[in-house]
Amino acid sequence: SSKILTVYILTYNRPDYLAQCLSSIENQIFQEFNVVVLDNASEKDGRYLFEKFPSLSIEYIKHPSNLGSV
Repeated sequence: SSKILTVYILTYNRPDYLAQCLSSIENQIFQEFNVVVLDNASEKDGRYLFEKFPSLSIEYIKHPSNLGSV
């Protein structure tokens, strides 16, 4: 279903920080959003964290090479 907001999380080798971000998003009162995690070619894969947040529909995009900071 189409949501009215998309939350983008940019990450690179920081699974602990990613978990904190997802926890914060999950605890929001407003729930009409999509979550997109953009991984900048991390060596540490954080996808295992997604199972801890079953209420979130998370789209994961991993870049094949590091694009640098934006």
